[in-house]
Amino acid sequence: MELGRVFFELHDYGRAITQFLAAIQDDKANEIEADVYLEASYEAQGLQESADEINERLHRLTEEPGTQLVLAGQFGKIKRFSRMHEMAEAVLDREPESLKAELLTVIALEELDDMAGALSGFEKIVRRYPENDVAQAHILRLLFRLGRFKEALERCDDLLGKWPERPDLLQLKARILWAQNNWTDSVRVYESYLEPAAEEIFLKNAGELKCTVEVQEPAKPWWDLLVLERGQKPGLLDRVMDTRQAVDNSTVERRCLNAAAAPCYARYRWQKQLGEELSARRSVQRREYFQAVKQYEQILHDQPVTESLLFDLAGIYSQLDRLGEEASIYEELLSRSRDYPGLLEAMQRNRFKRRPRITAGYGYSREEGWNDYVSMKKEWEQVSVWSSPFIRHELNLAVSNIDYASIKIDRNVKAKRAELSYKIGFFSGLAFEFGGGIENFEENDKSIGLANCALFGKIGDKFSGRLSYVRDVVDDTTASITRVLTKQDISAGISLDLLPDLRVGGDYGYVNYSDGEDTLQYTLWASSIIFPDPTFLRFGYAYEFKDSREGSQAGLPGIDGFAKKDHPYWAPKNYWVNELRLLFKHRLSNDPLARGVPRYYTVEYAIGYDSNGNGSQKFKGGFYFEMTDYFIMESSVRVVNSPSYRSRDLLITAAYRW
Repeated sequence: MELGRVFFELHDYGRAITQFLAAIQDDKANEIEADVYLEASYEAQGLQESADEINERLHRLTEEPGTQLVLAGQFGKIKRFSRMHEMAEAVLDREPESLKAELLTVIALEELDDMAGALSGFEKIVRRYPENDVAQAHILRLLFRLGRFKEALERCDDLLGKWPERPDLLQLKARILWAQNNWTDSVRVYESYLEPAAEEIFLKNAGELKCTVEVQEPAKPWWDLLVLERGQKPGLLDRVMDTRQAVDNSTVERRCLNAAAAPCYARYRWQKQLGEELSARRSVQRREYFQAVKQYEQILHDQPVTESLLFDLAGIYSQLDRLGEEASIYEELLSRSRDYPGLLEAMQRNRFKRRPRITAGYGYSREEGWNDYVSMKKEWEQVSVWSSPFIRHELNLAVSNIDYASIKIDRNVKAKRAELSYKIGFFSGLAFEFGGGIENFEENDKSIGLANCALFGKIGDKFSGRLSYVRDVVDDTTASITRVLTKQDISAGISLDLLPDLRVGGDYGYVNYSDGEDTLQYTLWASSIIFPDPTFLRFGYAYEFKDSREGSQAGLPGIDGFAKKDHPYWAPKNYWVNELRLLFKHRLSNDPLARGVPRYYTVEYAIGYDSNGNGSQKFKGGFYFEMTDYFIMESSVRVVNSPSYRSRDLLITAAYRW
């Protein structure tokens, strides 16, 4: 039976069915439990006729109240709470004084999210049986789900006075304190159950039983070892409690180890659960948000969903500007506990962030260098409209009026540009963006079609990736514009979280120009977070390489400043640059979960050295201020200096939400 349950939990229903059928043949005492699992397994496999046969057999067993209670409990184990409630309520109709039937009925109501009915039922049980710890624990969980933190904490302390070592009560107390923003005391409660460690108890038991404690660690690929989180390396007890070893009783040594491990299995499981939760909470305290979001997502995947963890995860999504995912969590929380403290305010703030907004901006850019293959002064005014018609969907329309001017020669080109893009987010952590547009030049009344599409997001727990295609104007010089040149840029990139504060990655791209030139390029980079928010400081290194098939084709310049067969844009051959970067970002609001009004400024500095023997310096700064819920100011400036290239950029925008 036990192996069948394991296969069922792993959704390996074919092997689970084999195990349950064998269990029925070997021991008829397991028949009811095996039949419940068999019915669910057959349904999961799409074998409805077989499932109906099991259902009829179970229905014939419901004539006895005792059997109905057994069935109710078994249906609860496989999370079929409607069937559980039906069976338990039928027994309660026959035997109104049955405590077990009453407990199963209200437990089912709680799992079916009828919290008011469940709370009333548990309170009734406690009035009749004041010492019933099961009902008391459920009342605490319901009070917590309803956001009645003060009352829940008082009751929790009363129960811990009777049962100070109960891990479920300690976990609940830690969550209540965290929800009340008493993070220091919350962490202390988590820590209180982690000592003594279950491994110490196991070693003591093994010594008393005279076991040989030499459990071979399962072989792991070198890549898995490389990307293990801090503190994530499997300990001795993790290996002993591994399912493959726990079911191995083939030798005297194995039987001895299993006997030593069995008494501390419950403590091991609880310490593992509370330890993971504590680690995630500490990541939030340290403002290591990229690490925290992975930890919370994993916990919510492995454990029953709780409002406290969901609400925290929504705040982390807000901090990372993942507004659609934040909104999705609030919708789930609203369906589970409408009165959860702070939920309605957080939802309102998220709605403000996702409200349609209109943005007006002015930009200025001046670039020159690379032997005049970049020579452009550009000014533009832009108006854009952004909206989120559905959760995790974004629509953006931008219209620009652009004035291009050459620095090398007396030449101006005016253009108008319009772009429309749409972004769709998926629950798997991926997003797809696509769009198009047109840029029209007044001088020759020619137009260029614009296009872009990209797929990006998480790939597993530690990787993020991006695959994109862009078709755009080549605007390095006015000659590239008057010749109506376009480029098609295909690129792919991937990043890996080696440690919570260390990321590495790389990008590879291919650029095809409409005049026949091709450029291959790649970047390798690494970055490390030195200080987390609110005074975020990150240090990074990047190596960039570009290589074009032809490069410059010098000759007698024409009226646009370049030879007829030359490429009037920067297309270097065998060019590389090494760069060290430092980014500082200061949030002016000390809100760890970003549910307040965002205001921050950034400063970035980089120093580099390239294949031509030239050094370079880059400076970039900017700010983002939400002046009110409706009005946003944003600005950025960039300066690049090197002997071969100089750049000055400025962008100022003002946005209004409505």
